[in-house]
Amino acid sequence: MHQYKQEFGEAFDLGFELSHFSFLKDKSWHNDVCPSFMFKAKVNSDISVGLEQSEQYLVLWVDYFKSL
Repeated sequence: MHQYKQEFGEAFDLGFELSHFSFLKDKSWHNDVCPSFMFKAKVNSDISVGLEQSEQYLVLWVDYFKSL
């Protein structure tokens, strides 16, 4: 079972199929307000001489709307 389902319930719908994004690492935790996933990305940094590309870890937070 995925961590986000343990923390936010089996019925939690991400709005996308997690298996289609194998690079996302589930880092959800019960103290967080919503599920989160870490991934590595290449990011362009603006340098005065030009653009420099580096790898950084980013976090995708999946917010949700709970209808009444």
